Amino acid sequence: MNDNVITTQIVESTSWGVPIIAAFMGATIALIGREIIEWWRRPRLQIDFEKRNESYPYIFDLREESYTQDRKLLSVRGKKYIRFCVFNKGKSAAFGCKTKLEINIPDKKVEGRTSILTWTRTEPRLDEKNTDILELITINRNDREYFNVAHLSFTKRENVTEPKPDLYINFEDPEKRISIGKNVHFQIKIIVSSSNAEPNIFIVNIYWDGTEEGFDKAFTKA
Repeated sequence: MNDNVITTQIVESTSWGVPIIAAFMGATIALIGREIIEWWRRPRLQIDFEKRNESYPYIFDLREESYTQDRKLLSVRGKKYIRFCVFNKGKSAAFGCKTKLEINIPDKKVEGRTSILTWTRTEPRLDEKNTDILELITINRNDREYFNVAHLSFTKRENVTEPKPDLYINFEDPEKRISIGKNVHFQIKIIVSSSNAEPNIFIVNIYWDGTEEGFDKAFTKA
């Protein structure tokens, strides 16, 4: 008699436990599935040099020439810019995107510097500052945005063979001037972050020989 009672209790306990376990497993699977879908749909940001045609990195070469009345070249002034691109190769928009620049010079006398960069939707200009400057933006799926990182100014006078560049490469910090001279090996780290995407880091080695042409070759991916 007692054995039958025990058997009945075991069967009843099992019959109650199966739906609970099944419900728990179903909820767990649904949660994991939702997380996998959200992971697959997440935005993914990627930084790189701007590239045009076969030029990588692409250097903006802006020049203005002045001539005498008999059309002899009097002077040339210009700027060279290097800028970077952030591409969203994910499945959804990235919100609140911002960029940060860290400069690391392997010299104990010079401290590392950190700056917040700004996005621009206009190409660099010789005189006018970019009017469309944003600190936080949304980068849509399969879309890209750009930001300037550094520029070099130069001038050339009549009877001077080579353009005379500035003594420094100037970095695009909106709040303070950051300039670094020639023959210095250093690195910059560019970080792009978003409110709903993981940060992406791009490290660049820089060495400038002090010439105008040398600016074109000064930046290499680490």
